[in-house]
Amino acid sequence: MVTDESNAAVPGAKIAVTNLATGVAVNTVTNESGLYSVPFLIPGTYRVEASKEGFAVAKRENLVLNVSRTVAVDFRLRSRASGGQLGFQAQAVTPSTDAVAEFKVVANNNSAEYGFRMGATVIVQTKSGSNEFHGSLYEFLRNERLDGTNFFAVGRGKPPCRQDPFGTMPGTRCQ
Repeated sequence: MVTDESNAAVPGAKIAVTNLATGVAVNTVTNESGLYSVPFLIPGTYRVEASKEGFAVAKRENLVLNVSRTVAVDFRLRSRASGGQLGFQAQAVTPSTDAVAEFKVVANNNSAEYGFRMGATVIVQTKSGSNEFHGSLYEFLRNERLDGTNFFAVGRGKPPCRQDPFGTMPGTRCQ
């Protein structure tokens, strides 16, 4: 909720939520109760700014948003002479192995947000990129020296197994 120094709601305040890694900004406006929500953000680190005529621009840096989390922070806007901060509410949304940034397994007692289903729920968040050049190299090595023996193959040697795939995952800048 965004309020002023007298704890009154601030309707029509402009809110800008910026992903610090990509520079992508999402804009919204507070409602008549001073509330706002910015759903479907990717996990990351954000800067949030609020502005309204007659008030100082309020800014909050380095707000971390994780998978399946809602961040709610209330602040009070101050008159243009005194500066101030703001609040926001955001929710993170949920490939190849190298593209996975984070995953979460919800195994028992699923809450209503996961719906009614039996078994586990797996939430996967992919990497989102940034304004920096990046990439990775990988190698997957498997052979009989690293493998264990088959429980039922008593007295027999390990079968030959040689797997050695490797490659790259080039990255580019987000513009």
